[in-house]
Amino acid sequence: MASRCPTRGGWLSVMLRGLIMRLRAGIFVMLCLCTVAGNALAAALVGNPPVEKYSPNIDVDSQNFCITQDSRGIIFVCNASGVIEFDGERWKLHKLPNRELVRSLAVDAQDNVYVGGYNLFGVLRRDAAGVATLEDLSAQFKFSLKGREFADVWEVELSPEGVYFRALNDVFFIDPKTKATAHWYSEGKFGLLRYHAGRMLLQFRGEGFKVREGDKWRLLADTAKIKEPIFQALPLADKSLLLFGNDANWWRLRGDVVTMQTMPLGTPEPATILGVTVLADGSLVLAGSEGKVFTIDNQLNKMRAFKLEAGVISGVSKEVAGGFLAVADLAIYRVAWPAPWSILGIEQGGGGPLVSSARWQGKRYVLSDAGGFEIIENSDGRLSFSPVPWTKNPIYALHPLDKKRALLSGAHHLMLLENDAVTEISSEPLYPSAFWPSRFHPTRIYLGTEMGFRVLDTTNLTPKKIALSAAVPRDIPVQFQSIAEVSKNEIWLGAERHGIWRVQLADDGSVVSATPLKAGAAGLGIKYGEYPMGVITRLQDGTMLASTGAGIFSWDGKQFSQTAFDGLVALRAADETLRLVQAPNGAMWAHSNVRAWRRAKKPDGSQGWLAQDIQNVRKGSIADIVFGEDGNAILVNSHGLVMHHPTDATAANRKKPAQLLLRAVAKSLGDGTTLALPLTPTEPLQFEIANFGIRFDFALPDYARDGARRYQGRLVGDEGALSEWAVSASYFYSAIPAGQYSMQIRAKDADGNITEITPYPFEILPNWYARKWAIALWLLLAAGAIAALVLGLARRRTLTLERRNQSLESKVAARTLELEAVNARLENLARLDGLTGVPNRRRLDEYLAQAWERTQKNSEPLALLVIDADHFKQYNDQHGHQAGDELLCAIARTLSTCLSAAPNRPDGLLARYGGEEFVVVLPNATPSDANTLAEAMRRAVEETVKLTTVSIGVSAYQPTATVAIQTAAQLLTRADSALYAAKDAGRNCVRMQLTA
Repeated sequence: MASRCPTRGGWLSVMLRGLIMRLRAGIFVMLCLCTVAGNALAAALVGNPPVEKYSPNIDVDSQNFCITQDSRGIIFVCNASGVIEFDGERWKLHKLPNRELVRSLAVDAQDNVYVGGYNLFGVLRRDAAGVATLEDLSAQFKFSLKGREFADVWEVELSPEGVYFRALNDVFFIDPKTKATAHWYSEGKFGLLRYHAGRMLLQFRGEGFKVREGDKWRLLADTAKIKEPIFQALPLADKSLLLFGNDANWWRLRGDVVTMQTMPLGTPEPATILGVTVLADGSLVLAGSEGKVFTIDNQLNKMRAFKLEAGVISGVSKEVAGGFLAVADLAIYRVAWPAPWSILGIEQGGGGPLVSSARWQGKRYVLSDAGGFEIIENSDGRLSFSPVPWTKNPIYALHPLDKKRALLSGAHHLMLLENDAVTEISSEPLYPSAFWPSRFHPTRIYLGTEMGFRVLDTTNLTPKKIALSAAVPRDIPVQFQSIAEVSKNEIWLGAERHGIWRVQLADDGSVVSATPLKAGAAGLGIKYGEYPMGVITRLQDGTMLASTGAGIFSWDGKQFSQTAFDGLVALRAADETLRLVQAPNGAMWAHSNVRAWRRAKKPDGSQGWLAQDIQNVRKGSIADIVFGEDGNAILVNSHGLVMHHPTDATAANRKKPAQLLLRAVAKSLGDGTTLALPLTPTEPLQFEIANFGIRFDFALPDYARDGARRYQGRLVGDEGALSEWAVSASYFYSAIPAGQYSMQIRAKDADGNITEITPYPFEILPNWYARKWAIALWLLLAAGAIAALVLGLARRRTLTLERRNQSLESKVAARTLELEAVNARLENLARLDGLTGVPNRRRLDEYLAQAWERTQKNSEPLALLVIDADHFKQYNDQHGHQAGDELLCAIARTLSTCLSAAPNRPDGLLARYGGEEFVVVLPNATPSDANTLAEAMRRAVEETVKLTTVSIGVSAYQPTATVAIQTAAQLLTRADSALYAAKDAGRNCVRMQLTA
């Protein structure tokens, strides 16, 4: 479907019309905002969908106009330089013969791409080798045009009878089967051209819509009431057509009758909409100015909006795999829709890091180091964080006491919130972190603090009167993070660093005994990992579970016994402690700092744990899982909320796995030239043995998560096993000996779906003198006297050919090295962070995987440093984002200098992990090496970078023969935990966690 953009020289008139319409609607919108914007959120939380951004790495104009996709998933973009093609791996530009812009595109059932340009239109067709060339179809109308130009082709419309191309005053028709053509011209100009409900509709401006009947157009009389040009149309669920254009009106065409259509509150002005599409479930997608995307349900009742970027979204298109695509001037976006997850990040107005979420007075609150925030819904359906009026100081938990009062845990004190006023009610610094209301005592609340466990009696609670028990234990600061209340006098606690505790209480709430469970028999069967963290959970059926780094344990009333817990334990990484959470409706979830699982029905129908694909939506570490009013999970991340929507992924919209495509096969000759080969040969290709190579280019058009695609392959007949999974999307073979071969290639997407191409067969023929007939001839001649002479000549010829082959091989090798160097430079650019110039997250993931593989293969140590700029948000808020960017660059330069100066660290890698975080990978580094470098980096930043310091978490892997194999992800998790320890210790320091 074509997208609309103003003509050259028409920007001013469109801007004026849009301004007038926006002013006309302004009063109404402002009145609506008074009653809608800022209202408390009453419905289920729905944030922004997961979005992946892709930017061309080829030289093209910065202006795009529309986007579409063929049945294989290949993306095509209208660009001022021509047609841009993208398959997930490679960008290509197809220039028009007149080197003009491309305004509109359409793809037919055979994946032919019809192109509407400036004063030219045609079709991109591919030959047997997959090479696309443009066939100029507009040349067939030179006689009827009589030298007249028709300028931009605004729409390309496909119909069963053929293809239509609409310009401003001209409409052209071609039947690809019969080659029949037709041409219509109107002085009054044309509007929308659309095939709908079995008929072709065309707006004759000033007259109305007409239906094609033969070579004539019959007027639909009722459409004459539409005075303004119509540029967009969307088919609705009831087979009607939604029409809109340059004015503020929305029209609905049912049969031959046109009526005005009311749209949901917040729907943008029609004149600002440039791109539209309809998704599989009938919902509408609108996009245009200010970088916003609007979705409207198929009943036109509810509208949602979110922002993709600061610029203009010039086109949208339904994605064949599910979701939709959007194109802006500098990038294309893949939007998961409907998605099982949505995101509400701190970029929507909140401060971080976030710690927890609570509901009170019908409102949803998020609590963080920057204070409390209420989630509100704006007039266009977008959610945002709104700071609460009571405090801007750190708030870590909220517990409602009644409709007017709530308890707050501050950075140091327990506080009472009443009538939007906050009062400290604990005289001593408690460092509270969690509230746990008792199941057996209505007025009792158990407190988890950084200094131990406390019991609070809320009877007659006032700022001057607080009944609070002494801390347990008294001798060491234990931070409890979970609780299981077994009876009115017995509770179990899980501590961050001190394992599981059993607590006995008196009737008045005072602590009778508090016993930590040690590993082994004395601990009633409990076991711990290397890091003595313990999480205790009581399920709704009374089952009590303890989770540690050693696994999950079930309590039978007398002791703990290890349990697989429906296979969950097998899914976690070694020494990964899981937190188990049960929803009010009984649904079970589990999570660590970086991963989450849900117990649900598997594809085979059995109940089990399903890993949740949250890597492209997770913002920081997972602090907690809470549940919304709809019962769905909300993951509280350190830098945003991630909401689960299990019912949104309907069968019509569910993501379909992409299929691996063979994009090109080429024979590389010794002189540097290449010869394109057919992609699907009917029989194996045969090549004379010579100095040449064969290159296979392939792609998986899966855009769900950039960088997640992996490939493996082998040359059957030469290689025994498939290669390891890797990101490389091409294979090259040279100096192939005589024999029969087939190329086998497989691809794996982010969800683990594997597809493969049909094996590509070919044969390398031996030298003529080594073939069967030649061998027989040699045997006959050997009997004669001339055999010796012939054999000598053959040997001389063979030597000459071998010398020539050696020369050609050296030339090809030199050329190959040049190409590899160029490719390496391009690859390096794609793996650098655009702000700091150090490697980006994509390069970090690749390098860490390679380093871990080498570590396991060679039994070498490996160390990681996770580095975070202290108080960066405050610096950013005080000095501005530009100063914040300069600060990050300075930190990156200092860290890079330290790494370069470190002895014996030529293979260390510094990469930007995200935001103000950096990661250093140190292959073959001992814990002492890593700690020394970390301290040097901390000291260098403190001494050379003004106004900031860094905290560093260190994790070191030391292989042994007796300890289970770790994973790179678990090693990174430990470094991240060490970073939090450094933060807890006051920042500007280094903390280490060792692991074997």
